[in-house]
Amino acid sequence: MTTHDNTTEQQYHRAPLNGLIIGVIAGVCWVVVLRIPDVLPVSDGSGNVRLNLVAIAFPVLGWVSGLWGRKVRPCGNPADRGRRALAIGVVMSTLLGILLTIVYHGFVPKPKYMEMPAGTALSGRAFVVYLIPLAVFILAGWVLGKTREHIYTNGGSVILRMGFMAVLVLMCSVILWNQLVWLLILLIFPWTL
Repeated sequence: MTTHDNTTEQQYHRAPLNGLIIGVIAGVCWVVVLRIPDVLPVSDGSGNVRLNLVAIAFPVLGWVSGLWGRKVRPCGNPADRGRRALAIGVVMSTLLGILLTIVYHGFVPKPKYMEMPAGTALSGRAFVVYLIPLAVFILAGWVLGKTREHIYTNGGSVILRMGFMAVLVLMCSVILWNQLVWLLILLIFPWTL
């Protein structure tokens, strides 16, 4: 069996396609996980439809990550390569968290215990509820960046490893994000319950 001299170059030439495939896998899993009751509580079926639209963001962010990731491999210094992989993971995961926050708090009808009082949507307290849980997505992006850095250094199947980690880490972060939002609403707006 022969080995091609440009295998590494070809692998990173396919990085946008790999990112798109990983994003599609994560998007499909997103729709499936939302079928589990109370993962992200909604008060009617239209909320699930709106949350399913977030699944479109996964392939887009995966493709952009792949385009950006193509610039990481040619970097000669392993420390720079690691920092760039971490930056990609953190930025893309945080963008997903911001999108989820906007869709969930702005367009999804929620049960009473997940709602903020009327007239407080743009208050300072509400921004605490919006922004603090985004730290979960920063941590998730860090984990995904470290995973990608590990794949850069040790080789292996990008789609298999990153697909598995993207689904696992992002679904866990969404569940943790939801619990943190609920806890902050409970602590900051206790009179609403």
